[in-house]
Amino acid sequence: MCRQFLVLISVMLISFSVQGQVNDLVKSDSIVYPIHKANIGKIAFMGKVIPIENFKENDFLISFELKEKKLT
Repeated sequence: MCRQFLVLISVMLISFSVQGQVNDLVKSDSIVYPIHKANIGKIAFMGKVIPIENFKENDFLISFELKEKKLT
């Protein structure tokens, strides 16, 4: 009885590890724009929403002021 239980548990653990998640759960977009390639690893703040096709170097903000919202 104990041996059957251990065999069952072993089979279950092995089957769970074999059926694990796929490596590429979410396909990432490739880097195709030079502005993206030049700014990898950086956080970009922009004054307005701009499609990536229209990004220019001067669209990136140099400074950004955080303001505290007032609760009403």
